[in-house]
Amino acid sequence: MNKEELIILDKKLNLNKILKEEEKNNFINAINKYFSTNRVTFDYFIKHLDRFIILYTYILHFNLKDVINAITSSPTVIQEETEELFLKYLILAKMDNVGNIQGRDDVFINHPKDLRIGINNLYGRLMFLLSGNGITRNDNISRKKLLTMTNDNWETTYKITKEQLINKYPLNKENIEEIKNWEENKNLLNTGGLKRG
Repeated sequence: MNKEELIILDKKLNLNKILKEEEKNNFINAINKYFSTNRVTFDYFIKHLDRFIILYTYILHFNLKDVINAITSSPTVIQEETEELFLKYLILAKMDNVGNIQGRDDVFINHPKDLRIGINNLYGRLMFLLSGNGITRNDNISRKKLLTMTNDNWETTYKITKEQLINKYPLNKENIEEIKNWEENKNLLNTGGLKRG
């Protein structure tokens, strides 16, 4: 990344004001690695970054530091379609909290790499866990169970394949409307975005 590109990023993300020098270097290193391994142009990155900032700050009401943390952790997250990321955020409403942080916020800020799971697979896994299916599961829906378990491990543990999950729990228009009406999502959708304390 050249000096002019860094100036553009600083204007968009306020890097010099928000980050300590070490954090800024970590961010720059993550972006440079992203460019070298993904063969994308800076213009492509900026186009996706702009959409990502809108989703994270205006709709989900994260701050710029959260945006920077997410990108530093996994720069490829900005390539995800914002509509799909938003729907994943709504689906993750039922996930367990991590300490005093909402589980879905923790994923979006600290573990965005986990969002690479397909949306239909994510929804199928969540609905399977919510239904119980006679499985002893400590009544928790963790990040591991939803997002990081491989499909092979999931099948071994729960005796249901990815394809069976998707067929049994299809993510159709009716189910999307139901997700929007979950109590955990009402504030987000009724106010045009989350209001954070």
